[in-house]
Amino acid sequence: LNDTPENVQALLAIAKALEKELQKYPVRVIMTRTDDRGLYSEEGTIRSKKREDLVARKAIMDEENVDLAVSIHMNNFPDDESVFGAQVFYPAQKNRRTNSSFSEHTAASYAEKVQESLEFNISDGRERVAMEKNDILIFEEPNCPIILIECGFLSNKNELERLKTAEYQGLLAKAIWEGINANLCLKKSQKIEVI
Repeated sequence: LNDTPENVQALLAIAKALEKELQKYPVRVIMTRTDDRGLYSEEGTIRSKKREDLVARKAIMDEENVDLAVSIHMNNFPDDESVFGAQVFYPAQKNRRTNSSFSEHTAASYAEKVQESLEFNISDGRERVAMEKNDILIFEEPNCPIILIECGFLSNKNELERLKTAEYQGLLAKAIWEGINANLCLKKSQKIEVI
């Protein structure tokens, strides 16, 4: 319903703004998306294409030796257009790889810090806490800590307009990075990888 090219561009702009924030630090960034093309074949239903796309992106996350995976999304709830606000999710199960130099940081700890940063930096009157989820495909058997950030609701007209502005996209990206770095306290000599 709301997967318009304009909305996909807004989502991609948030991811690119986050990439730009990360590049200020000694971090290697691997983007699973750099344009508005999906990673799926042309045949199939919209639902099957979305699943194929997520499976392909998860494969990229799993094949790389990363310290943290961050998945950026936008939510939609047409049953109640008044719902708004960013929400961070993390998987119930622990990551399989434990030899990471940052293994003391769990997906839950990243998610909590990012949610706190979003709440602090974007004062929209909506208070949320990071939530554990089990039914997200990219959360299945994670190789590293992974968080999923729903940056806002496409179904809320006011939030949708904000999500389309470069200023708000940059604000979201900075808040996300501040939350991640609240765990890492990254110094110039350290390196991590974020997808």
